[in-house]
Amino acid sequence: MISLDAIRTAVLAPDPYTRMDDLVRAEMAAGRRVKVIFDDINPLVNTVLDTPGLTADGEDAFLGTLDALTGGCHPDSNYYDPPAPDTADQTGDDAPHEAPP
Repeated sequence: MISLDAIRTAVLAPDPYTRMDDLVRAEMAAGRRVKVIFDDINPLVNTVLDTPGLTADGEDAFLGTLDALTGGCHPDSNYYDPPAPDTADQTGDDAPHEAPP
């Protein structure tokens, strides 16, 4: 879970966009789903926006992260859950198979 302190540190950083992205990608790399990350961050909106010293860039980075987590940005900027890992078929054969006609 991304803590309030981590978010505040990110939004107050010289490059809040990169720092917020780093936080989300670290959570995703740990196996957390996009919706779960959003659900953890969303209740913190008012507290983060009340952070003393928050700049316009910090606010935009935070709110833009929420948008990207919900699919509200350009498709190239949204966060997506990784595809499920491929598994071998029931026969144990790892060779690719074509779908039946």
